[in-house]
Amino acid sequence: MSMERKALILMFIITMLWGVTFPLVHKVVAVYSPVNFVYWRFFIAGLILLPILIIAICQRKIKLLELFYGLAIGVMNSGAFLLQSISLKYIDSSRAAFLTGINVILVPLLLPFFALAKPKKVELVAAVLCLIGIYLLSGANLLKINYGDLYVICSALCIAIGIILVEKASKISHNLLLLTFYQIALTLIVPAILLGKQVII
Repeated sequence: MSMERKALILMFIITMLWGVTFPLVHKVVAVYSPVNFVYWRFFIAGLILLPILIIAICQRKIKLLELFYGLAIGVMNSGAFLLQSISLKYIDSSRAAFLTGINVILVPLLLPFFALAKPKKVELVAAVLCLIGIYLLSGANLLKINYGDLYVICSALCIAIGIILVEKASKISHNLLLLTFYQIALTLIVPAILLGKQVII
């Protein structure tokens, strides 16, 4: 099986799993603090991936630039998951999924601001078609804008910036597994600060 085909299969699986999380998170945040939920979600993930950091330290493969990108991506992840989880306290999962999908349009529009290639016309057309498809599949109703919409739109912006940062980081990283650990573990920073200040949202 070619690498391209494997990548397409993995993208399909990830998209499917991503879609499943919306109704699940919607149920969780109805009874549990979004800050606590995001914190423990990434704390457990960080523990599972901790051997990656230990191996990198033993092999002396720690690079400051990778840590910097990991921190930047982690902060964007914090914003994305916290804001998305909070939004699901106010809006249903189909609406949240549609509005989160706005990131597919934001990514090509934001590329020039990060010294990356300008979006091609075909990319913009594909982004719009993708957004229309998400709207039709989710059955979201945009006739009413409520408080939770702002949270999820800001979440989509964080996701878009995070995707761009991952693209930039992957070009300079010599250890993609370590970069993955950084961005997962450092997502804990913002939830930990909020919990430390006893902010319950």
